[in-house]
Amino acid sequence: MKVTHHTDDLLVVDNKPWLIAVILLGFLLVPVWGGIKVITETALTGFGIGMIVAGGLFMLPFFWGFVRRTQMVLDRQAGTVTIRRRTIFGYGQEEHALDDLRGAEVETDHGGSNRTHRMVLRFGDETKPFLKSYASGERAERLAELVNGWLGVSTEA
Repeated sequence: MKVTHHTDDLLVVDNKPWLIAVILLGFLLVPVWGGIKVITETALTGFGIGMIVAGGLFMLPFFWGFVRRTQMVLDRQAGTVTIRRRTIFGYGQEEHALDDLRGAEVETDHGGSNRTHRMVLRFGDETKPFLKSYASGERAERLAELVNGWLGVSTEA
């Protein structure tokens, strides 16, 4: 996650999961490489093509689920909060009025042996997650502090 623009009028935060994309690509290349080896070194061309297609189809849901570029734009001049999500299958965008944004909070999942967190934006009684997934560490807390600081919202109870 990276803050790509931080001024008084504009805050842009990008999440590009490069590491998970590279790891999944590595898993995809194994059946592709195996299929190419089978095609070039044996008479089992159909089996090699099947390995390539099956490997690609097997990895497709993982790319869709885990490789998702997310961008949050808080724009004072336009008066908007925009959350953009891009996957290999398409693009989605949510836009809200900046005046409706009450602040950012950290949502914690207590399931399993580890606590994981994500930052959510609070619009009145409704919350919208910046990222769909939870993660360990303090990244969500730091991001919520950044957003609240940019908004000038006090987080004291």
